[in-house]
Amino acid sequence: MLRIGQQGMGGMGRIPPILLAPFDPAAVLAGQGGVDGIQAGALRDQVAGQG
Repeated sequence: MLRIGQQGMGGMGRIPPILLAPFDPAAVLAGQGGVDGIQAGALRDQVAGQG
């Protein structure tokens, strides 16, 4: 969770990590619209696998 917050916020900035809690790839890509969104998606899959 913290990793997604840090990585995602690195590109989003104004969007709080709380919005990433549902791990919605569409929301991430819509908010990022760049490579950061893809990275956040990869981290989402990793964290989802870890629980």
